[in-house]
Amino acid sequence: MSVGDLDMDGTTDLLARTPGGDLLRYSGTGSVRTPFAKPVKIGHGFQHYNLL
Repeated sequence: MSVGDLDMDGTTDLLARTPGGDLLRYSGTGSVRTPFAKPVKIGHGFQHYNLL
């Protein structure tokens, strides 16, 4: 899910949820070759939300 700029670095970020309920942020890099950085876990317990 694209959510805008969560980390305030000027690039668009993504959110994702693992099947186990961990919430991950993929920070945008602004690069064409590697558009997103490695995921960072920012929460847990989101397994009840099936739209993420």
